[in-house]
Amino acid sequence: MSVLWLASYPKSGNTYLRLLLHAYRHGPPESSAALEVAFPDLHKLLFTRRRLDPAGPVPGEGEPWLVKTHFRWSPRHPYAARTVGFVYVLRHPRDVLLSNARFFGLQGREALEAFAQEFAHHLGVPRWRRMGMGTWPGHVASWLGAAGRWPHLFLRFEELRRDPAGALERILRFLGWPVERHRLERAVAGASREAARALERRDREQGVLGAFGTPGGGPFVGEGASCSSLAEAAGPGAEALFQERFGELMRLFGYS
Repeated sequence: MSVLWLASYPKSGNTYLRLLLHAYRHGPPESSAALEVAFPDLHKLLFTRRRLDPAGPVPGEGEPWLVKTHFRWSPRHPYAARTVGFVYVLRHPRDVLLSNARFFGLQGREALEAFAQEFAHHLGVPRWRRMGMGTWPGHVASWLGAAGRWPHLFLRFEELRRDPAGALERILRFLGWPVERHRLERAVAGASREAARALERRDREQGVLGAFGTPGGGPFVGEGASCSSLAEAAGPGAEALFQERFGELMRLFGYS
C-alpha cells in the first residue's frame, strides 16, 4: 500500500480539499464520516490506535491512498517509507491564526489578542508544535524540503477558494484522475461553504463524529475569508507583533 499525503498546517483547508475530492469521485458525502473512509485522517487513526488500512472503497488499481496529515515532514513521519507524493495546501499565516482561534472557541477581543500574541511569539500554535506539527514556517519548509524526493503539488488555500474548479482540475491532473466537467461542477457545488455547513449541522444533529469535531465546540466551517489586518479584531499591538514576526516570512512565501 502506497500513500500520497494531503498535507497542511492545521486550519489551512485540508478538510475543504477532501470535500472537493470526495464530491468529485464519490459525490457529496452524506456525512463527514465518509471523508474519514475515503481519505483517512492520519491523526485520528493514530489516536484510535488503528492502522492505515481503511475499510472503505479501495482506490483504483495501482493508486495510492490519499491520506490527510498535519505533521511536518521528517524521516520519522508515520508511514514515511510508503510515501509516493503529496499535495500541500498553504494558507496565509494571519488567516491560519484566526481560523485556529475560532477552532478553539475563543471569543472576545481580549482572548483573541492573547492568542494572536502567543501565535506570533511561537510562530504558530504551541499545541500543534507539541504534537509534532512544528511552527508555521517550519511546517512549510519541511514539505518544501521533501519536494525533491517525490512528485508534489503546492496549492494556496486562497486559490482553492477563488477558483475551486481550476484548482481542482490541477489536482486531478496531478493525481492522474480523468477530468470530467460535469463532475467538476458537481464537486464545487457539493463542497461549497453552504453545503459544508449543512453537512456539519447534519453531523451534529445525528451525533456523527466525522471531520468536523472541534475542541471548543464552535462551528468548524468558517468564512474562509482573508484578513488584511489583526488590528480591528485583536488590537494594533497584535498586528504590529505579527508583522514583526511574520513580515519577512510572508514575503518569502509570496504573501503581503
